[in-house]
Amino acid sequence: VRVLTRSTPARLMVTELMILCNSLLAEFCRREQIPAPYRSQSAPDMTDVLTVTPEGPLRWYLAIRRLLPAELNTVPGAHAGLGVAAYIQATSPLRRYHDLVVQRQIGRYLSSGTLIYSTEAISEVAQRAEVQLREIRKLEEERNRYWFLKYLKQRIQRDEGSDSPHLFQAVVLDNPQRRTALVELVEYPFRTRADLPDSYGPGDAATLRLHGVDLWQRSGQFIHVP
Repeated sequence: VRVLTRSTPARLMVTELMILCNSLLAEFCRREQIPAPYRSQSAPDMTDVLTVTPEGPLRWYLAIRRLLPAELNTVPGAHAGLGVAAYIQATSPLRRYHDLVVQRQIGRYLSSGTLIYSTEAISEVAQRAEVQLREIRKLEEERNRYWFLKYLKQRIQRDEGSDSPHLFQAVVLDNPQRRTALVELVEYPFRTRADLPDSYGPGDAATLRLHGVDLWQRSGQFIHVP
């Protein structure tokens, strides 16, 4: 198991170019009044998160919680998360069907000035694709979680009988009263729950020992080490 760095120059360049392309296509569709599935997102208030919380897992966790869900609509609107006036998804036609629909729509308009899909057809395709993509993302998250937990379980089985405990450094994200704390491992982008004393607050560092893994429940049993 290894952690991929998403912020490499090559990955950032591809990401920014995709955002640029999608935003330019959205502006074109809006200007030419071409029916298209626009994605919009209202701007959340991040002032306290950005000014008070230092850079790290806790800031990322709090920022994601503040983000409002993106909306899919045939009426264009600003996308605050990406910082663009209008946005559609059209750069991944092999992975998302509604991207292919958008490319067909724009291609037909450029070649003949006519449209393939009406506003109602675009809305139907986009809504159906949104549900399917949400289910796919959930499956991908569960798959990644399963294989990482299987990796941890293999580590336990490999070192069974040895005196070296499986210790992990973690950052506390939330520690509500009468509930287990939510933590994120420092070495891996993996979140789990563990019993911590009430004295631990968000942003504090904690040492955890891996006690066991339940693949059926997709959970790891981590014990606090004082």
